[in-house]
Amino acid sequence: MAYDAKFMERAIKLAKLGIGRVDPNPLVGAVIVRDGKIIGEGYHTGYGMPHAEREAINSLTESARGAEMYVTLEPCAHTGKQPPCTAAILDQGIRTVYVGSMDPNPKVNGRGIWTLRQHGVEVVTGCMKKECDALNPMYFHYITTKRPYVTLKYAMTIDGKIATTTGASRYISGDFARGRVRGLRNQYPAIMVGIGTVLADDPMLDNRRQKDRTPTRIICDTHLQIPLDSKVVQTASKIETFIVASERISEEAKENIPKLEEAGAHVLLIPEKDGHIDLEVLMEKMGEMEINGIMSEGGGNLSWSLLRDGLVNEVVVFTAPKIFGGITAMTPVEGEGVNFVEDALPLYLVESEILPGGDIYARYIVGEEPEEEENMDIETAEPRPIAKIQSTPAPQPPEGFQEQAAAAAPVKEEKATSDGWTEADPGTGDSSDGWDEADDIPVQETTPSDGTEDDAGTRPVELESRIVTEVLSADLNPFNIEGRD
Repeated sequence: MAYDAKFMERAIKLAKLGIGRVDPNPLVGAVIVRDGKIIGEGYHTGYGMPHAEREAINSLTESARGAEMYVTLEPCAHTGKQPPCTAAILDQGIRTVYVGSMDPNPKVNGRGIWTLRQHGVEVVTGCMKKECDALNPMYFHYITTKRPYVTLKYAMTIDGKIATTTGASRYISGDFARGRVRGLRNQYPAIMVGIGTVLADDPMLDNRRQKDRTPTRIICDTHLQIPLDSKVVQTASKIETFIVASERISEEAKENIPKLEEAGAHVLLIPEKDGHIDLEVLMEKMGEMEINGIMSEGGGNLSWSLLRDGLVNEVVVFTAPKIFGGITAMTPVEGEGVNFVEDALPLYLVESEILPGGDIYARYIVGEEPEEEENMDIETAEPRPIAKIQSTPAPQPPEGFQEQAAAAAPVKEEKATSDGWTEADPGTGDSSDGWDEADDIPVQETTPSDGTEDDAGTRPVELESRIVTEVLSADLNPFNIEGRD
């Protein structure tokens, strides 16, 4: 049965209004339509609050009997913190339900569709599926793997540097790009950095935008070196903070645990792997705590470790129109690297944009681009495996080659920490951008429409710090700077 895309587009816009409020639940929007007119709409406003379908029903301006519902995610058929949405839909006598995404939650996963069809409701699935799926990558990953969805974010120069040869990194990207980063932080329950970033920059790692949440802070600190007077520790009583260290820390380091806990920080002791904390175990722990998404803003070695262990789901890059040069200047991903071009980790571009000031925003998903699905009806949802770096062993160099190369190579000076994530590592470009009190530049931000604006679907939001996030190119073509169709 044909559906009207504009109503599903409206439901998608509504769903986005829940960003930063619903985790670990999904973003969902719902619209109820009769004779081509919206008679009710709603979205999931927060964790533990009524689901989008019930919000839409509660807003009805007339009876929904015989009406149609557009919903971005399969309605639930079980009782959790809220009663089943299928029951509410049946009670209202809604005739047809158009569904965007299937819900991979084992408690749902087709049961909602089946329940409605068993009671005579016509259900059409796969309506704007790609767009609806794009609302909830964190939820889909978390609900199927019980691990957080990890995004690696960094800002770099056009020649691939995240700092100069002296370690200076403020600021690589421009004001608008840093504003976009603030918006991104609101989408993730947690931010993660390595101890090197804290030692080098002493960042606050907060989010000063009043209408946004402040993400949980995760500091990977294998040997528990974090200074008690660091900003992260000093504000731990106000912002949830986890200091993650090895189970094998020294007795001297253990003496700092009560002091850190007294300051309000949580200390997690994790097994070691390759000389630093086992990141896979850490992800499992975060999943147990219902942290379904993490944005990593650590340095090159932490980034490599996450990629090597197959823990990164997507990569967000801000490329600034600058050139630093320098053979010793740090890059976004360091570590041992791969040996051959064919070993490179595959990624595919899903979003790109030229921002005011010339910075290029690009978002990539890790792995091979999936083929378009032909069958949009009920299918069992399975977790999508994350690509890992598989490095082919390099051939042995000729005898004496390493000694000759070492003698000819320039020396890279850096103060190494004992966990391999160096003090000289300031984080993956602009690691503390947007956190400095002196860097609060008023610009403009837009948000999804709530039905009171024009057809552009945007409205200004009054914030302590106003940020630009508008798209210059409607078709996301990074070279279409004038936004032509």
